[in-house]
Amino acid sequence: VFLAVALLSLVWYISARTSGEVADLSLAPTSTSAIVGTPFNVDLNVNTHNNNVVAVKAMVSYNPSNFALLNIDTSTSVFAAGNACVYNSKPCEIITRNDAAGQAIITLAKPTPGVNTASGKIATLQLRALQPITPSSANVTIQYVAYGNYTDSDVIFDDGLGTDILNSVANTTVTAS
Repeated sequence: VFLAVALLSLVWYISARTSGEVADLSLAPTSTSAIVGTPFNVDLNVNTHNNNVVAVKAMVSYNPSNFALLNIDTSTSVFAAGNACVYNSKPCEIITRNDAAGQAIITLAKPTPGVNTASGKIATLQLRALQPITPSSANVTIQYVAYGNYTDSDVIFDDGLGTDILNSVANTTVTAS
C-alpha cells in the first residue's frame, strides 16, 4: 500500500509540474547597494505562470546583525485589489516578525479565483543596513526547500486542495557602505 501511495504521489508531482502548475517568488532588485543607516526597499513579487493562486506565504530571512527591518507594506499588493476577504480591517493578511532572528513571514490570501499575474508585487520591505557589508551571495532570502513542501514558503494553487505550487525563488544581494 505504501509503495502504491508513493508511486501515485510521484505521478501527481510530475503531472502537476509538467502541466504548468508552478509559481515563483522573487525579491527585487536582485542586487542593490545601500548606505549604512539609510532605509532602502526590496519588493517581494510573485509570478503565477498563468495559474490562479489563492494564498502566498513568504518566509523572508536576513542577518539581524546586518539589517533592521523597518516596515512591511502590503497596501499595493496584488492580493489587496478587490479582495472581499478582510482581516483586521485589511485585505486578508497575517504578518509575523521575529526581528531578533531576522525573519518575517508574510501571508496573504484572496478568495477564488485569487491572483493570476506574471509579475505581481506582494509587499515592499523597508530595511536599513546596520554596518558595511560586502556579501559573496544573497543576504536577503526567501526560505525555500522544495516544490510541494509546506515547511517553507508557499504559493497555494486555486484547486480547493491547498496545493503548494512554489517552484523557485530568487533572492537579493545587498552591499552596504
